[in-house]
Formats: sequence, structure tokens, C-alpha cells
Amino acid sequence: MARILDSLPTVYSHFLPDLFSAEQVNETVATCDDCAMCESPTHGEQEVRRYSNFPNLFQQTGKCCTYFPVVPNYLVGGVFSDASPEMAEGQRRMRERILGRRGATPLVVSGSPSQRLLYMKRDWLVYGDPDAVICPYYARDTGMCTIWRYREATCSTYYCKHDEGIDGQKYWKALQEFLDMIEVELAAYALWKVSPALYRAQPPRRSVDNVPISATEISGRPMGDDEYGALWGEWVGREAELYRACYEAVRALTPEAFQGVIGSAGQVYTQMISDAYQKVVKPLQLPEVLTFNPGVVAQFRNGEVVLSGYNLSTAVPMPTKAFWVLRAELNGLKPLEAVRSRLNEANITDEMLRTLVRLDVLRPA
Repeated sequence: MARILDSLPTVYSHFLPDLFSAEQVNETVATCDDCAMCESPTHGEQEVRRYSNFPNLFQQTGKCCTYFPVVPNYLVGGVFSDASPEMAEGQRRMRERILGRRGATPLVVSGSPSQRLLYMKRDWLVYGDPDAVICPYYARDTGMCTIWRYREATCSTYYCKHDEGIDGQKYWKALQEFLDMIEVELAAYALWKVSPALYRAQPPRRSVDNVPISATEISGRPMGDDEYGALWGEWVGREAELYRACYEAVRALTPEAFQGVIGSAGQVYTQMISDAYQKVVKPLQLPEVLTFNPGVVAQFRNGEVVLSGYNLSTAVPMPTKAFWVLRAELNGLKPLEAVRSRLNEANITDEMLRTLVRLDVLRPA
């Protein structure tokens, strides 16, 4: 049985709470190796659009990796500590980021502040377009991530589609928020353990919206020696060594020590994950009265209606006649049993209704 832990970097395997030993939530429709949002030999453009209302298709040269990851110091250290040959390319790319003196700090390796600000302010249609934004660790020739074993929170939890629809999305979002929190706390803890002086010298953590963008950043020049030296201190030229030491500091944590690092917030986030997990694994019972989500997106194509609720990249096609029957009968006024015969005439099954509830096309009235 695959566990939740098995979907995360292995550095967490010995100290996360017991909840993470529960059976993993599998996503079978978000097929990363053969991206369900990309045109490919197995699914052409028309097939992709039958199950998506997202305006654009993703591109094979980027998939959903049109994103700047924020990799905490200890996961960067994992990249550099991994001696397996398949990590060589990821190490090369990570070293290039550090040597470029843009976005590499003792706490994280990320896009530069200006890159991250541009990403946050982007038009959402940029998503899936590698010509606009592309992860520096994405290998276009293979379509794979070169640091996958040490991926950060967003890369560990993002799926464009979810087998359990909106409940699946809420589960992965709860897990992402937990991982976001522990990445911040563990990176700070690791730096404090390895170099207390460097930890104290770090600027306060602030939203990227509040980080002044320097002339160096705007011009795209690398950080100058004085500025870089102030940031890294005695670790200038030994950045990979610092990251490796941070990785070892986190690897050495016991479950008790981990709880001490993250504090009471860990219990709150863990409960949120547990609640969301239970909704995913519990069989869906149809509500007694159903109505349409007023924000539903319906696209009429080739004699079908393609419906999206919670997420434009997840959709379900159905015959146009069945759609109009649903619109007429499921108006939040009559119990499901009162309209059952009408639904049966249009070949609308309970399983189809459950799918529409999962996708937040239909809601309890």
C-alpha cells in the first residue's frame, strides 16, 4: 500500500505524524507522464477539450511547470547530497542558479524577487505557456523534473485534475498549506542549527509584494560582491556545503523535535488534512435536493455540453438533451426522488450525478 508519505520527499519519512502513513490519495486522470492537458499521440486537441474548459492547452515543452519553485535550503541540500547519476543534471541546474547570484539565499533557492513578482501579477492565461514562464529545473527534452525527489510543496501537491473533484482539490490544498508552513519553519531551524550568525543576519521574511526591487534586479545583473557577501558571510563560495549541512540537520530530527520546531500550528494543519482526507476516501452520498452551481461553465461542442464547476481544467461532457433536462429538473426545489423518472428518461444515472457533484457543477440545495 502506497502511503501519503510516499508522495513526498523522503526527508520527511521519519518524523511526520501517523496520519501520513495512511493510504495515498491517487490521481489517475492527472497523468503527468502523458499530460492530460497537452495534445499528444494518445489524445488529440479535441479529446483534451472534451474534458477541459481551460482556454488554452498546455504545451509539451512545459506542461504545468510554468512556475518558479521556492526550494527550501534543506531540499537544495538533498539535491547536492544525492550521489545517484540521475541527479547530476538537477545538481548542475541548481549550481547554475546559485552561481548566477539571483534568488539563492541561505534560506531558499527561488526565482529572483522581480521574477516572482512578475509571476504573481501574471495573466492567468500564461499558465501552461512555457514561452512566458518555465521552471529552471524542467528538462524540455525529456518532459521531466530534474530535482523531483526534492521538490517543494507546490510541486508535491499540484494536480490539474482530481479523481474526487473539489474534495480532492481541497485535500491537496490542505496538504500544500501544511508543507508550505513546515518548509518555512524547517529552513529557518536548519540555518539556525548550522550557522546561528548567518541566521541572525537574514532579512525579515516578507511577502514578495513588500520586497523592494533593486536596480540590480530590474537590470537582470547578478548581485554584486558586497551585497552578496553581506547575505552569505563566511559561506560565500561554500553555498552547496551550507545547503548540505541544512539537509543533515533536518534529517536528524526526531518526531518530537519536529513537533517542537513547527509548534501548535502543526496540529491545526494536520487536523485540516485529516478532515479533507476523510471527505476524499468516504463514498459520496447524493444529497436529497440538488441545484446547479451558479458559476458553472458550459461549453457547447459537437452535440455535447462540456461542464466545469470548481476548476476549468476539469470538465465532464454530456449529451445536450441530458443537460437541458438537468437544468429544468434540478432547480433546488424538488427532491431527487421526485424527478427520478424524468432523469431516467434522459439516461442520467446516479453515477453521472455523483460526478457532477464532485466537480461542483451540482450542489446541495
